[in-house]
Amino acid sequence: MRVIVGIDESEESFYALQWAVTNLFSAGGEGEPNMLTLAHVHQPSKRYGAAPSAIPAGVGVAGFPSTAVVDSQRNAEQISAAILAQALEICTNKVKAETVIVEGYVM
Repeated sequence: MRVIVGIDESEESFYALQWAVTNLFSAGGEGEPNMLTLAHVHQPSKRYGAAPSAIPAGVGVAGFPSTAVVDSQRNAEQISAAILAQALEICTNKVKAETVIVEGYVM
């Protein structure tokens, strides 16, 4: 059985994870190995400046993201990693788990 649990920093998401581990994987069913995927979604980093197609680039011209954009992306990834590390502790010795960080919008 494969189950995906969305994780954020809320107490409710960790409760949902604990419930899934306790109620869905405690039986230790036969056959296919159980796998739990922990997913954290963070918003896309803000892009600053004009769209690449708006400014024609000449030979040897390259655009690089500002340090603010790089720092923002790094910070989002660190937050995601910390949340997923905490979630993995709940799974330790109970169920095989993998993590995934997705960039997108949460509805």
